Amino acid sequence: MPTGGVSVDLGRLPWRGGTTLRWLVGSASLGFIIWSSVLPAARHIETDFSNYYIPARLIARGESTARLYEFSWFQRQMEYAGIHDALGGFNYFPPPAALPLVPLGGLDSIAAKTLWTIANLVMLLALLWVLRRLGGLPFTAGLALAALSGSSLRDNFLFGQFYIALSLSIAVALLLLRNGRSGSAGVLLGVATAVKVYPAPLLAYLVIRREWRGVAGFAAGFALTYAVSVSVLGWPLHEHYVASILPASLAGQTDSPYDPELQSWTSVLRVLLVHEPTLNAHPFMDAPFLFHLARDASLLGLLSLLLCTIRDHDGAPPLTLMVLVLPLLSTSVFSYHAFLAVIPIGCWLARFWQQRRWGTVAMAGALYVFATSPLAGGWPVLHLRLSALAALFFLLLREVRPWRLPPAVAAVVVTVSVVHSVWAARQRTADGAVPVAWDAPHLESPAVAGGVLVYSALGCAGCARYQLRGTVPPGVPSEGHQLAPAFTGDGKGLFVEIAAHGRSRVALVRAGSANDWSPEDLSCQQPAASNDGTRMVAVCDGRLRVFEAAARSRVLPPAAGDVADPTLSPDGSHVAFARLTDGHWHLYELAPGSDALHPLVTARGDERGPRYSPDGARLVFSRREHGWDALWLRDLVTGEERRLSRGTGNDNQPTWSDDGRSIYFASDRGRGIFMPAVYRLDLP
Repeated sequence: MPTGGVSVDLGRLPWRGGTTLRWLVGSASLGFIIWSSVLPAARHIETDFSNYYIPARLIARGESTARLYEFSWFQRQMEYAGIHDALGGFNYFPPPAALPLVPLGGLDSIAAKTLWTIANLVMLLALLWVLRRLGGLPFTAGLALAALSGSSLRDNFLFGQFYIALSLSIAVALLLLRNGRSGSAGVLLGVATAVKVYPAPLLAYLVIRREWRGVAGFAAGFALTYAVSVSVLGWPLHEHYVASILPASLAGQTDSPYDPELQSWTSVLRVLLVHEPTLNAHPFMDAPFLFHLARDASLLGLLSLLLCTIRDHDGAPPLTLMVLVLPLLSTSVFSYHAFLAVIPIGCWLARFWQQRRWGTVAMAGALYVFATSPLAGGWPVLHLRLSALAALFFLLLREVRPWRLPPAVAAVVVTVSVVHSVWAARQRTADGAVPVAWDAPHLESPAVAGGVLVYSALGCAGCARYQLRGTVPPGVPSEGHQLAPAFTGDGKGLFVEIAAHGRSRVALVRAGSANDWSPEDLSCQQPAASNDGTRMVAVCDGRLRVFEAAARSRVLPPAAGDVADPTLSPDGSHVAFARLTDGHWHLYELAPGSDALHPLVTARGDERGPRYSPDGARLVFSRREHGWDALWLRDLVTGEERRLSRGTGNDNQPTWSDDGRSIYFASDRGRGIFMPAVYRLDLP
């Protein structure tokens, strides 16, 4: 790529003088960064670091990662790894995001966090050096700019996030592009996009500039990273991501999509125009078509305007606007995302300083400092961070003239937006399910007896653990995570898994007191009881065990392989469960006195969560086809199967009402993916 445009002559910059003062400012800035960000982060684990460390730990130890996208399973792995006071989940991350910390996966969590913090500091210093090469920002001035990055930089360190590494990767790629090495730049951007989707729009820049080496490099880096990821994690995890998680992420259905904390244009429009009974019951207007049209047209139009405007500009500052547009296009803009703006602000401040445009320096610097400060997130409903980043973007875009959006491009944007909006807002078959509980961002494992509903909730105010909610009987142990509640048939007893102190145990809560059923030498999870409450089945240290009484159990087949979701037939004689076979989950049953595994359903997809009806004649379960979970019903006498639920999300973890006329289940339909509420579906 040519290197024309306005260049920065370091020898003529006004800050060349005052060497002592500059290095005093730089040293003070580095000291402040270490004191305020590095030291607090090195020995403390917040939620986000666990999201990357846990999969790396599992890979390093040779353990299964097949359930990486299951929230409560992930929380158990954190507890077993000694991370007791933080929440985590692999959430909507691309599978390759599990790979970067694999070299640290063999270490304990604190040692890994310490080394990752040191690595982040080194990468920050490398980023400032690259910005000096890219836009002429002196290293000491870069240190001062980083120190002024407030909660953005601090949260990257404290949470153990990837955005310092991502900023460095993008900055190096831009430097390579400016120096005519588009192939290498494309490879780097392809790898970065495989790990974090954020840089994906930079591919459009390579295409519109006809940097075909860069496009080929991008494809090669992306494909190679995914090839490694598939070899390590297996194809089914990637299939699930591509089929459902990625589309939901691109649509803005991540975290809690109506939460102003997301600070995104997508969430603003969703709150105004999309009705959702559990999260947004009273929008300004219930107009899904208008939501998709306004979102698609505005974001595609913004990206097209930028691409067409900077297409013929070769200087580094115009190119860095591609970095600043990324958070504006994103469906979430948390504090650590805003740190990406250090790349464009560093390059543009150098240009404005050279031109002695002090007012523009002050305005651009103030917008950046505010966008990365705690104040920008203090009143989320005002969307101050989003507004500051948008104002900074247009302030800098004003410097690149003329603005261009050819009529043909505008027509394509409108056409694509309309077509997608018609498709996204199309009428779908309803199943009649109604929400019955939604008092936390993430609910799961509903249990029903005697008209009483209990479930496990994540994200309660003031706590960092799963808690039982609903009509919870007295006597449930209060320590650790309260998971997988299961009533006895008479409704007078409740089995519950307690994950604490590095293991899981199963307790029976009855008459206000709790009695441990699992012995201390086993870690047991996912209990299920017989109708009379005299038998319990659970997964203990990866094996199925049936308990005849407290601490008295026997091992059931299979002898190897992942098993999950055990359940007992009403009379306690049969055990149904899910087993991982060739990368997919299928349902099996064990009959009395037999060690032979009997397939329960036709293996058409991934099946999970089997539950016998109260009369033992039917089985409800979830089946994943085309990336999404739906509820199915099987008649155990005739073998007939039919689909029950038809939501626009994942419907799973079913359980029966006492009379067998209703199914309670967890579903993220209309909500953020993996952020389910509890629904009830009445059977005809």
